[in-house]
Amino acid sequence: FAKEHNLTDSELSNLMTGLGRKMISQSDFVTALVGNKNNPKQKEVVAFAKSDKAYKMADGGFVDYYEQLAVYVQGKGSIYNGTSMKKALEKANSYLKNNPKAEITIVDEKYGDEYDFYGNLKEDYADGGEINGMLNKKIQKLAEKKGLTMDALGREEYNKVMTQALVESLTDANFHEEAKEVVVKAEGKTKWSDELYKSEYFNPTLPIINDFAREVARICEWDGYDILNAYFFVTKMQGSKVATMIEDLFLKPTTTKSTSSSSSSLKPSKYIDHADINYVTLIIKGKTTIVSGSDVLNGANLLEDGGDLSKIAFYVPKRDVISVKLKNGETIKPVNGYWVKKDYESVVAPTKTPKAGKVT
Repeated sequence: FAKEHNLTDSELSNLMTGLGRKMISQSDFVTALVGNKNNPKQKEVVAFAKSDKAYKMADGGFVDYYEQLAVYVQGKGSIYNGTSMKKALEKANSYLKNNPKAEITIVDEKYGDEYDFYGNLKEDYADGGEINGMLNKKIQKLAEKKGLTMDALGREEYNKVMTQALVESLTDANFHEEAKEVVVKAEGKTKWSDELYKSEYFNPTLPIINDFAREVARICEWDGYDILNAYFFVTKMQGSKVATMIEDLFLKPTTTKSTSSSSSSLKPSKYIDHADINYVTLIIKGKTTIVSGSDVLNGANLLEDGGDLSKIAFYVPKRDVISVKLKNGETIKPVNGYWVKKDYESVVAPTKTPKAGKVT
């Protein structure tokens, strides 16, 4: 489809982001792919891919409709509930102008998706990986600028170089265990041994690889999960097996019975059934608080009668979620915020509260 319509990597990125932001429906996309040549949906999808609509604000040309948008101010509650991103952004930015220290979250309550103050989707799940459109597109352009593409390097060399860069980015961000997992997988081994420090994946020969890898870590603010998703997105757009490796190691949903021998905390599922959660460590009103799994809901869990979650719970954005402890003993770093019941009771964790961010 891409070759037939001469879509560039950047245009494919537009298309993926449009699907992730639900600006293109899956049914229309399927019709474009398998329908008669030059059918109306195909023309619409191709036109969208070749435009910049995927990255425009709500008044930039696409339909401004979201199912259950809400703007929340920490400590105050909701200041907007509706379906217009344009109105939500106006409300959020107006409030922030008068209250510059306010903590504001823009969220689609139906899906639990959070948006930034430009209307860009912060996180969405597409084909098994989390997509931060603006960040990933920036890194994709950086790779193209440095000549790190399959066309320039060839498939085999590209796979090697991007694996080396991934290992270097994770190492630079102090995610050493994750870097080791990548090397073990790339070398076809079953477990880590110190001999693998001699692997070519730990020792890139081209200086440009180290430069690119460290720049990626910096752009991602040394967040391990953002690094993984950036490489997943970039390599997937190139049709590289590196994307499959990242997905297998880190991006497949967590289950209560993990079959992985890894100790990594970077294996989140976007929506974890709250019945599988033992407790969640959050920041509520500036204080670290541990809340029982029975008192938290994922953003995707609507009330059974279709009611408004805000009537019985308040929303804690991802930045204030420190960690999630599952009943199977696994501690994960979540990719979304949580709703906490208004009548929750704080609990004492049976073990030391894990820290967010860097894994040791």
